[in-house]
Amino acid sequence: MITAVLSARKRTEAGELRAGLTLNGRSVLVWQAETLRKLGAERFVCLHEYPCEETDELREHVESLGCAFHAVQTHAQLIAHLHSDDLLIFMADGLVADERISRSLLSSSQGPVKGILTLPSNHELAQAFPEDFERIDATRNWGGLAVVPAAIAQRLGELPPDGEVLSLLLRIALQARTPMIALPPEEIDEGDWLITRSVAAARSYQRAILERYSEDIPWTAPFDAMASQMVQRLTPSGLPWGATISLAAAATLHVSAGLLAWNGFAGWAITAAAVGVFMFSLASTWRRLQSAIFGTGHGEARSRLFGPAITIATIAVLFLATLDQATLPALLALPVLAIGLSILASKDVSPFLRAFWNDRTLHLAMLAGCAFGGLLSEGLALMALAALSQLMLRASRD
Repeated sequence: MITAVLSARKRTEAGELRAGLTLNGRSVLVWQAETLRKLGAERFVCLHEYPCEETDELREHVESLGCAFHAVQTHAQLIAHLHSDDLLIFMADGLVADERISRSLLSSSQGPVKGILTLPSNHELAQAFPEDFERIDATRNWGGLAVVPAAIAQRLGELPPDGEVLSLLLRIALQARTPMIALPPEEIDEGDWLITRSVAAARSYQRAILERYSEDIPWTAPFDAMASQMVQRLTPSGLPWGATISLAAAATLHVSAGLLAWNGFAGWAITAAAVGVFMFSLASTWRRLQSAIFGTGHGEARSRLFGPAITIATIAVLFLATLDQATLPALLALPVLAIGLSILASKDVSPFLRAFWNDRTLHLAMLAGCAFGGLLSEGLALMALAALSQLMLRASRD
């Protein structure tokens, strides 16, 4: 079994637990647990001074994943939870480590790789946090993460009980000649390898995460760009519930749009559908951000379903709205032609054109204006012709 050892003892200058600081709705402890779980950890032991909300939150999260959890205060209690044939992964107190880099260095197809991550002694992180990234020798400092045989932890019983456990484990691992693995200095900075020394540092890192994973949407898709900006402003508080609420609102609005269209209120129906599609866009952005930040594949998979759902709902509402205004049965094909051709046009290599044809909220807003003027069929025809013209121009270039 692979056991992870975390620590919730060090405090910021303001007296707050480093491991309890929040990043995008999760405590640093939970971020650490997620990183180590992806390295193969099945059991978690947290070192703490006394029971607190942070360790309770970690316990709840770990147990929800089906893993075992223990909170300990002394060397003896830690040793009691370890088995000699286990692997032990331990991480510096308050460290948020980039999952991609951690996995590339400390995991393989056979499982975790034994080793102590190191930083060059002249690296800015090693110089800024010498108490956390402890010096190993003349040229290297600890990188804050290590995978070692759990059997070596038995030697903690021979050492002073008031010593810092992670520091002692590091020294024992070095004496046991555990291999050292260098962190790539060119890839490591405070955006990838962070010691949460203060609330300000945690907030700065939080902003960096959002900027890294948020899409830069061109101005030619104003409503999609607005959805992206709203999600960024509402994060982190909205991350846990934003997608669910947005989806519920979108479904309600589309049902309302269908009822309005059926009863002959074409303009209001398409307006409701436009707002519903905007809510779908919000939900998709929330899901994509959740998947990127928390590393959950299901969020990304679900967000891919939003595109077809939006397309089907949009065509359905436009078809019902066209029933009321179409003078010829053949005009009922216009919603399918307009939306279908816009999807094909969205495959353009130009990011500005691609963004425009993907912004379904913008299209519906323009068609709502046409519907209020009794010109819905004409608006759909113009949209189809514009998309077709772009396709023909692209074909002539190719």
